Amino acid sequence: MKLRGLTLAIDPGKDTGWSLWTDARLLGAGLVDGDRPFLGLPPDGVDNLLVEIPQERVVGGGRRAPANDLIRLAFRAGTVVGGVHHMHRYEVLPVTWKGTLPKDVCARRVIERLMFDEGKDLDASLRNLAPNVRHNVLDAVGLGLYAVGRW
Repeated sequence: MKLRGLTLAIDPGKDTGWSLWTDARLLGAGLVDGDRPFLGLPPDGVDNLLVEIPQERVVGGGRRAPANDLIRLAFRAGTVVGGVHHMHRYEVLPVTWKGTLPKDVCARRVIERLMFDEGKDLDASLRNLAPNVRHNVLDAVGLGLYAVGRW
């Protein structure tokens, strides 16, 4: 993909990661706490919305993700997409943009692909988050990198 204009990438979940791009530059990234609604997402003026769509897959040790977790993820993704009317919408499966990369490898790759100032801004955003939820923001940034052709 090589989307242009203002692009919002969303990684829905209990805690939802987001990243905002203008053409191919990261403007910001953050997390929407699972207990709060999506107030302000997507912001006005967004041309493109990418949402990672939940996908059943085998997780560590050959276990499958619990069905209720996937239902919850699908609901959160639908909440974002359902409120969008005046922009291009793209639904992307995890395997489409990141394949089967382990979380640590994916996170490292995201950081490696950012320009210096983007990395500094992302680091500042992540610093205020608990370590166990940072991957949501990193996935949203990775999805954004995919959207703008930098993945």
